[in-house]
Amino acid sequence: MISLNKFMLEVKNRLKRLEEKHNIKESISLTGIWTAPHDGIVTCNGRATAAGAYLFCKDMTENEYVGMCTIANYQQYGSTCFAVIKGHEYTFIQQNWGEQRNAYIHQN
Repeated sequence: MISLNKFMLEVKNRLKRLEEKHNIKESISLTGIWTAPHDGIVTCNGRATAAGAYLFCKDMTENEYVGMCTIANYQQYGSTCFAVIKGHEYTFIQQNWGEQRNAYIHQN
């Protein structure tokens, strides 16, 4: 049976490792196929350059749509956020999606 001291030492070590991690923000492009270098979160923001703008984000590895955003009216804004898995390939299908602000956030 594990002693309380050993247990608390292990808890302390794991908490210390969590404290040492920090988030890193990188910009990404929505053209072509993008491979996630780490597990993380992608946030895509945009503004409609015409009525009926949309952005679809697809995990090509799993063949699943993971993020979608539609904007009904011209000059309005929209955003989508989704988790990405290390090594998975993603593609972005868009129409009338302008003024992009896209970020990929992961821990080191």
